[in-house]
Amino acid sequence: MELKEICSPIRLGYRWIVVKICTWLPPGRLKNSLYRHMGADVSSGAWISPGVIIDPVFPEGVHISDDAFIGWDTKIFTHMVTPDRNLIKEPVIIDGFVGGDCTIEPGCKIFGTLGAHSYLRRGKVVGMDEYWYGIPAKEAEK
Repeated sequence: MELKEICSPIRLGYRWIVVKICTWLPPGRLKNSLYRHMGADVSSGAWISPGVIIDPVFPEGVHISDDAFIGWDTKIFTHMVTPDRNLIKEPVIIDGFVGGDCTIEPGCKIFGTLGAHSYLRRGKVVGMDEYWYGIPAKEAEK
């Protein structure tokens, strides 16, 4: 699989520059509008902390609501390449709280809370009023 089959190298370069600039910006409307310009669906009221990286290959798959909070140094991936070189592109929806230094794989939906330093594996759903944490993340017992 060639890079140009996934995304134009020029477009990918532009998006990577936007992501790098956004990692240094404080949370706010400017940062959210830059992510929207890149192709991500980010509401103007979302709180995206410094250091957050949104996948520059498939930013159209990122959906972040007004009520979302994303902590420092979190990485949000919307694509992955399997060992047999198949491309998987799945959207990520965030409408909850994500702690700092988390990694979120493609296809995840977060409506509750994901604790800091957690790794949320592909396709997991954190429901409303749920708290997930750990590597890999799993729901906390009540």
